[in-house]
Amino acid sequence: MKLVIFDFDGPINDLIEAKRSTTLELASKYDISFSEQAVMELINYIDQIYENEKIIDYVQLVSVALGRMREDQAIEISDQQITEFSSNFGDKLHENIKLNLVVAELIRALKSESPNSKVCIYTSQRQDYVQKLLDRFGFDNTLIDKVYDRDYFDEPKPSTKNLKLICKEFGCGPQDALVVGDNVAVDLAPGAFLGMKTVLVNPSVDIAIKDVSGLKQVLQKGV
Repeated sequence: MKLVIFDFDGPINDLIEAKRSTTLELASKYDISFSEQAVMELINYIDQIYENEKIIDYVQLVSVALGRMREDQAIEISDQQITEFSSNFGDKLHENIKLNLVVAELIRALKSESPNSKVCIYTSQRQDYVQKLLDRFGFDNTLIDKVYDRDYFDEPKPSTKNLKLICKEFGCGPQDALVVGDNVAVDLAPGAFLGMKTVLVNPSVDIAIKDVSGLKQVLQKGV
């Protein structure tokens, strides 16, 4: 494999666990009752609103998500609690973020065994944010050959065009590239369409199958 393309949030930056910890801490602080199911529902709403409505600011993002959960009667929460919770979510999330440094060791081993292999990050985040987190957790920057952020290309993820350009810059074809991400539609499907190998990293997935024919064994086992 000549090129490995990592999504940042998911494989390297475990945002799901950071969001979970943040939700539970703020729920306790502001006396809001959150079941585990409600925690995951909030995370789902945050991701959904971010992707569909392109709301970047966490104050607004979380406020909208909590408002919708209240409408769904998933939680009981006052306007004041929504304001307090939303206003502090971004800062608390930043405190709870932890990078998966195992990835750094895996990349180091890859480059040791295959010195010509290249590794890049392709993310919807901004480069300064990615760089700050890499520096904060001592992630060896020399292991990453390039960071492609949200401002690098003319179009956002998902994009086959962007992946083609990345391969072109590294002088390899899609068949020589591997994409690692936590979202099939956004990270992996475009790469698979081009003929890239794909790896899904997602703690919410118990079983992954290539096509529906694989369901037979899964259903028989009752998993």
